[in-house]
Amino acid sequence: MEVSFKGFKNTGVQRHVLYNYAGKKRAELTIFNCELTNDVKGKDLDTFEKILKDFPNKVNKNFLNIGFWRYSKNPHINSFESKFFINQKVCTVDMTTLGIFEKIAQLLKRITDTKEQDFVVNKDYLKSDDMRGSFLMDDEEDDMELISNMHNPEAVKTISKKLLDNITDSVEDVLS
Repeated sequence: MEVSFKGFKNTGVQRHVLYNYAGKKRAELTIFNCELTNDVKGKDLDTFEKILKDFPNKVNKNFLNIGFWRYSKNPHINSFESKFFINQKVCTVDMTTLGIFEKIAQLLKRITDTKEQDFVVNKDYLKSDDMRGSFLMDDEEDDMELISNMHNPEAVKTISKKLLDNITDSVEDVLS
């Protein structure tokens, strides 16, 4: 068994982009999932205790699942709306939730700055009900190569950075 020394492990990402008949982007869904831990270099489980209580993960209480849904309501104009989800529950970015998004942003920043060799993904996790239940969208995604790619450190860092940028933009909109 591998041990995390970062406050997180078993981190994975997905990004789905939908286009209309004319090839214009209509929607995108980004999903970030990780297991929070308490260890010598990070106490993420303690840091996120209240958030996980308010937004419990139905599969495993130690997992944080962040979803970002960006979509166009009108295909004729280039105007997008967005929603964030924490453990499958909608969470609007507003003055009352800024602290939640600040903690998520700090975690995502730390993940994007983590060296690829420091990422920990337990092999048992990749085949577990925890991974399937809280991260995969349906049972058809049993392809181990695809699942491994979703947990590839380079992909995790890239998608985490994009999600961090989406959170930053949303927070700046609230503060302006």
